[in-house]
Amino acid sequence: MLPARFRRAMKAARAAPSVLWKASRASGYRLPSVARRFALAMKHRYEPGEAYATGLLDPDEPLEAFSKYASRSEMARLQKALNPNEWEWLLADKGIFYRYSLLHGLPVPELLGLWFRGQAGWTPEGQPIDTQEGWADLFLNRFPAEFVVKPARSVYGDGIRIMTRKGSDLVDHDGNRQSVREFLGSLASRPSYTCFVFQERLSNHPGLAMMSGGSGVLSVRVITQIDRTGMPRVLTSNLKVIVGDNIVSNNRHGMLGNLVAEIDIERGVIEFCSGGDAAHGGNVKIERHPDTGAMFSGTPIPHWTAVLDLAMRAAGVFAPVRTVGWDVAVTPSGVRLLEGNIWYDPPTHAGRTGALLSRMEQLR
Repeated sequence: MLPARFRRAMKAARAAPSVLWKASRASGYRLPSVARRFALAMKHRYEPGEAYATGLLDPDEPLEAFSKYASRSEMARLQKALNPNEWEWLLADKGIFYRYSLLHGLPVPELLGLWFRGQAGWTPEGQPIDTQEGWADLFLNRFPAEFVVKPARSVYGDGIRIMTRKGSDLVDHDGNRQSVREFLGSLASRPSYTCFVFQERLSNHPGLAMMSGGSGVLSVRVITQIDRTGMPRVLTSNLKVIVGDNIVSNNRHGMLGNLVAEIDIERGVIEFCSGGDAAHGGNVKIERHPDTGAMFSGTPIPHWTAVLDLAMRAAGVFAPVRTVGWDVAVTPSGVRLLEGNIWYDPPTHAGRTGALLSRMEQLR
């Protein structure tokens, strides 16, 4: 197998022509200027599409922007220096993550069960489930009327579904109706996933409901780092804003149309919100939610102290992993820990990732 740096180079070479053309067209066909900025972005280890999405290929953007941002590759280099690879699946596998969190008293969504490919499933009571009849009893009689199913090792919200019981069938959030047999078959039809997690469906706190265009649950991202004295520190935070009918708050590199709102961590209020500019690259600030009309700037985050306390507690529980991007749901009954991301993406929406990496280096 080729070394990683050569694989990255080959991937960048394949993507370069289309990205250069797209950026040139967006700039009024100033290809030489775009090409020079593209070369500088490659020097800073950006992927072509990432450089465009960050706005670094725009000739009108000052070159100082390269110091404001940091590439995913630069962030990954620092994360690998801080986080032991051997602990990756303790956070990246949601089944393991939830079980470990529960054992340490961290509030997470209620874990209803686990499905494993080719093996018996599991319930919190310790009961193995290995027959269709057993699963039917679980889904139709013992689970709540609504529940969430997600792959244990998915990223960017892939594969998440909201299921509703309708008689002896299950209906997902898109209206697809399945029998229990068909539902189990749909899990088995995803060969890249060997485990699925079943959990309670959460709802948004009323103070944040206007920040979601539909019924999806918002999440607050809190990035922490444990310094050299062993003290967890909160570095930055943002609210993942849901737009339209999306059921997940992840932005998925702009593909879902969701937004990101920067949070003032001292006051617990939204500073500003931004979204990707697909036509020109970079991010644009957005004053109001496109679906609800709610004003972003100045909106307080309910239970803010509890959000920070939970992130700090989780940071201590999951040490020796030293830096994590925690996703926290704020619900009517309090805060819940949704995920811990050991290889989180840099939060480029605010143009402050350069300063973030400098702070992380200082604490390292």
